[in-house]
Amino acid sequence: MDKYKILTNDRSIKQPNITLTINNRPYETPITSRNKGECILGLYINALDKQTQTIQKGKQIVMAYYNIMKNKKLTHHHIQYIINKIVIPMLEYIFQHTILNLKQCQSLMGPLKRLFKQRLNLLSNTADNIIYNHMFQSINNFFDIQMKSQLNILGALFNTPILREIAIQKIYNTMSEIWYPTIPSNINTYMDHIAKPTYLTKALGLIKRFRQATLGLINLYGFSINFTFDINILGGNTSIRDYMSDLSTADIQSLKAKNIIYMDQVVLSDGNYLLSWPDVKRNNLNNYSGPIPMWYKKLTDNYVLSNNLRLIHPLNDVVCDISRTHKSPSIIPAITTPKSQWSIHWNNVQKQVIFGKTLSQDTDRLTSISYLQHFIPQQTHHDNNLTPKKQLLGLIACKGCLLHSYYPHDTRPTCVIAIRTQKLLLFNIFKKSSFEHKLLLEYYNHQSFVVATKPFHTLRHIAYEHFLKIDKSPLNTSSQRPLDVTLTPNTSLPSNNIDNHIDHALICHPDLKIELKSCAKKLESENLLTFYTDGSIQHIGTTDPGSTFYTAKLTFIPTQPIVLIFLTRHLLVTLHKVSGHSNNPHNDEADLLAKAGAHITEPIIVNHKFFSKQSLGFISWNRLHVIDRNVRKWADNVIQPLLFNSMVNNKALSPIKQQIIDGDIDWTFTKEWLNSNDHDALCSIKLSKQQGNRIKKCNFIYPTIDIQQRNYPHLYPLGNIPCIECANARDDNAHVGLCKEHSNHIINILTQAAHDLQALIISNTNDAGFDLDDTIRSSPLFNTTFDGFLPQTHPGYLLIHHLVPSDLTLIFHNYIKDKKLRFSLFLKFFSTLMSSIDTLIWTCRASLIKQWESTLSITKNKKRFYRQRQKKRAPPPAPDDSVQNSSPRRTYNH
Repeated sequence: MDKYKILTNDRSIKQPNITLTINNRPYETPITSRNKGECILGLYINALDKQTQTIQKGKQIVMAYYNIMKNKKLTHHHIQYIINKIVIPMLEYIFQHTILNLKQCQSLMGPLKRLFKQRLNLLSNTADNIIYNHMFQSINNFFDIQMKSQLNILGALFNTPILREIAIQKIYNTMSEIWYPTIPSNINTYMDHIAKPTYLTKALGLIKRFRQATLGLINLYGFSINFTFDINILGGNTSIRDYMSDLSTADIQSLKAKNIIYMDQVVLSDGNYLLSWPDVKRNNLNNYSGPIPMWYKKLTDNYVLSNNLRLIHPLNDVVCDISRTHKSPSIIPAITTPKSQWSIHWNNVQKQVIFGKTLSQDTDRLTSISYLQHFIPQQTHHDNNLTPKKQLLGLIACKGCLLHSYYPHDTRPTCVIAIRTQKLLLFNIFKKSSFEHKLLLEYYNHQSFVVATKPFHTLRHIAYEHFLKIDKSPLNTSSQRPLDVTLTPNTSLPSNNIDNHIDHALICHPDLKIELKSCAKKLESENLLTFYTDGSIQHIGTTDPGSTFYTAKLTFIPTQPIVLIFLTRHLLVTLHKVSGHSNNPHNDEADLLAKAGAHITEPIIVNHKFFSKQSLGFISWNRLHVIDRNVRKWADNVIQPLLFNSMVNNKALSPIKQQIIDGDIDWTFTKEWLNSNDHDALCSIKLSKQQGNRIKKCNFIYPTIDIQQRNYPHLYPLGNIPCIECANARDDNAHVGLCKEHSNHIINILTQAAHDLQALIISNTNDAGFDLDDTIRSSPLFNTTFDGFLPQTHPGYLLIHHLVPSDLTLIFHNYIKDKKLRFSLFLKFFSTLMSSIDTLIWTCRASLIKQWESTLSITKNKKRFYRQRQKKRAPPPAPDDSVQNSSPRRTYNH
């Protein structure tokens, strides 16, 4: 008993020890202090869920590695490896049950971030969205790593049978904490009153992470949990937290004590009038004591019209919690005519998605009706190389169909559909000036059309999921049973019920279900099955020493029913490995069928609620589909675009904002160039400096005079300092390349580059053709007919700042078909080109600036020790107008 300690959350226990009697022998066992935790398998466990000790341990790890590395001659590659592969995995392990907010993560990783920037030759104030971006040399963001870790943990929590009861209890605890009848999509907005949220509440808040924007809340990550069972608390339609926006923490505690969660509990059955307080007490069996609570006084003061307690905003008669739905007009009654508002809804009679453009919305106090001009989708691509996601969805106006209804306001639309506003989902279309719209002009032959921003199968899936939620028409009624029913143990899968399972597990064309049922019928009497696959094989389960299951690399959703069928039908399954692309006729036929399946107009959607007995919930993204693969790896598909969007919206890149919007930059080739290494060593100080300079130039943060003036205000003169070469504009990153002194150099560089590019392509391909010379000469990149200085819209301006213009990569794509050879030739050509630009423009400028700085006695050492000297200086005396300053700051005049 010497090694045992007691962890307790009982605050009444004050003594340091407690006596335990074991086998009639007393043992004195120490009690761990409430402010401390005990280290169990490397994790600090605190009975009161205090995080102080864990956070302190994390800071110790970071500072230990920082102190070891800061004085060693390590390149940024070494720092990058140590941070990504050693430090962050250690932090991820100790913080697996401790969730930090963004500010805490930034503070924790601050020393290592500064060290990485220093070794990459970047300024200390370089934006984090640059050093976290995989476009450049980067390190992992611990906040994003924490989110990935929690996705894995939540996936295990909701899909491990032994943890089922614990997971259900945690869900109930979270609903009780936020006092909401379900798990909301924006849970962070309901956590403001919780002093110490529990683990699941914080984890769901992390993966859904919202931020406030001008137009409302924007979901940064977009992850959520799609539960396989109904977790809604019965008793009403309108949550009181949604209805009242001014509830305080005390108000919510009062509502919890009185067990009131819906507005329906305090209003009349018609939803138009608030009940008096005695009626509220009577409806709840007079269980309330004490004065009238403050939340009820807020209702009577701010939410009713007069003494008869008529509500200003009567309760809605439709339940809807999907954020993409149409919202009813705020002024009612009214007839509004939204501009360019496009929506979809599911027609359960035709079993198809319906597209429409809103003509008007007729709203009264009870409901809102939208009149839509019906649009018909058209298949615009017949190229088998395009996946359904890449196929553009064109829409044309319907000429008239059975869905048409009377429309009194306008006779021009030939097909109008009337439907309730809250049953509609919004989607967007491309502008007529966009590349996608222009791409379909030839197909439609000047016919009026629009192009949706999402593919057909995605919009169809969204509409159907919304239909299930709003119309309460689930595919599988068994998946909608109460929660206590779904807790029963798994039962065997009846052999005569396979047709029912196919109907409920898949959302697809009926013909496909018929084909699957036919296959199941043929295989019903078989007990020995052999599958041939050219994919990887992995172990997916062992039930006893004599039965081991292997399959191709399938994800959780397809694997679970397979294992279930194996166990219940006692099947003996063997897998036979077939070499891919080996001219095996059956394997080639299977490949053709797989490709054909990838291009079907109606996708096969797996109904995740079919697995309510095996799982409580699945990770989903953007409320569109369940992620049925390695969620940790897949999360980069969300995180990196967010970082990229944040990076291109940096203020420093405002000079090329239009080029970014127009797609004039090829970011794939730019990434290849920025991370290329033309040195013999894999890592070196020289390489770090070179790659750091490329990052600074392409992000317009290279230390030009304006940035030096900002960082060292006491060394540089006040006022705008003009360009050292032309003296016609402010010396900043945007001016580099636009200076008239650079024009002759740029013309010579582009002329020589055009000649080198033509020679390079001719020497490495046999089908360059006679049009290569015309293609290069007609390219906007090699246009040297500009007068005076280089226009900012010229692709050469991007080239000077180490960004690869799309006009250049278009030539490589047209004449070099092999991907590996294409990148190799590009790097060879671009390295020579950028060497000339750096020598004639950037190096020349740096030399002139250094000479100018020497005239002002600005040296490298003064910059190096600038911060230390400024800290040692005494604070300046208070300004006194009666005393004239004998040594005023110099101002730059030109």
